[in-house]
This record gives sequence, structure tokens and C-alpha cells, in this order.
Amino acid sequence: MKYILTIQKPLMRILRAHKRANGERICPANWLYHWRELRCAAGWDSPARRWPQDALRHTFASYHLSYFRSFAELQLEIGHRDATLLRTRYVDQRGVRNTGRFWELPERSEDIVAA
Repeated sequence: MKYILTIQKPLMRILRAHKRANGERICPANWLYHWRELRCAAGWDSPARRWPQDALRHTFASYHLSYFRSFAELQLEIGHRDATLLRTRYVDQRGVRNTGRFWELPERSEDIVAA
């Protein structure tokens, strides 16, 4: 199955703010090292506190479903063959709050801090 990724406004703003020359990657070549360092700095480096597998993917799915309310769109965005797993895993969205703050980020980066 192909992934269909809709470039939502927050991502488009980030991409435009970090525009690179032709062919230059936005993500640095040593990204996995930096990502591990960020997790360690946040306290996710001990055997008792490991970074949950697919945490960002699950967070994206929760926020997407809570805001857009469409299993069909989410299914395409994250590449599931059908919505069965999504309907069982993400049926209870009570703990997901303030998704509008994420999907409707302000135009200017300095406004994000104040939001």
C-alpha cells in the first residue's frame, strides 16, 4: 500500500521556514544520533523508562483522528490496509485534548510560544 501524506498547514510552515537548496536534505544525515540524544536529555534513556515504540506514530494518529474525525483519512495517512485496527485502538479519544493548538499553529513562530 502506498502512503498518502497530506501536507497540513503546520508541516508546510515548518518546511517553508527550513527551505533548503535543491537536493539538500532537511533532516541531517546523523538524525538518529540526534534523536537518541534528545530522548536521553528528556529522561527516556533508562531501562525503566524506554521510549515507547511508535510513540510519534501513535501520537499523530490520536491527534489526527481527534481533530479530523475520519478513520478513512487516517487509514490513508498512516498506511493501514483497512481501518479495523484504528477503530479498536483509537475509539476512545477522551484523553486527547487541545488538538486545535497543534493543527492550527499560528503563522509566525513567535506566536507559537504565546499560544
